[in-house]
Amino acid sequence: SFLLNALVGNTQVFSVGRKTSPETMGIWLCRTELKARDGSEVWLLDSEGFFGPGVAESYDAKIFTVATLLGAHLVYNTVKIIDQQAVSLLEMLARRAQLFRTRSAADASQVETPEFLSVRSFPPLTWVVEDFVQELPSGYRVKDGATAWLKSYLSTVNSTKDPDGEGGDE
Repeated sequence: SFLLNALVGNTQVFSVGRKTSPETMGIWLCRTELKARDGSEVWLLDSEGFFGPGVAESYDAKIFTVATLLGAHLVYNTVKIIDQQAVSLLEMLARRAQLFRTRSAADASQVETPEFLSVRSFPPLTWVVEDFVQELPSGYRVKDGATAWLKSYLSTVNSTKDPDGEGGDE
C-alpha cells in the first residue's frame, strides 16, 4: 500500500497499516492519471498480505489468482529477506493460480472468454523486499548486483528440487 501511494504521489489512496492487523482486505483498485506506453489507463490494484493468521491457503491463492488475471505487472512484496520459505510460498501461489487458469479454460471452452482471461502466462513480476537486511556477497556489490544475486539464488533453489517439485538434499 505504501509503495502504491508513492507511485501516485498521494498517501491517502491506499490505507497503510500501522499495526500488526491488516488494513487492506481483499483487493482494492485505484484509477490513476498515469498512462501506459500504449496510452491506456493505469489502474493500481492492492491486495491484502498473504499467509496471515486465520487465513486459509486457498483464500490467499484466490486473491493471488485474481491479481495475476487482472494485472499487467505483478509486484510481490516481502519483508527483510528472500529465503527458501518465501520462494516456496510464491511458487505455491503461482502453481495454484495456474491450476485455476487451466481449469477455467477447460470449463469455458464453449463460452467466449474475455481477452484478459485468455492470457496463458503470468504478468511480469517485480519482487520488492522491504528493509532488506542481508549483506550481499562481495561479488554482487555492483550495479544490478541484487538482481544477479536473486537470479543466482533462485537457480540454486530450483536445482535442489527433484522433478516432483519436492525439496532435495536440504
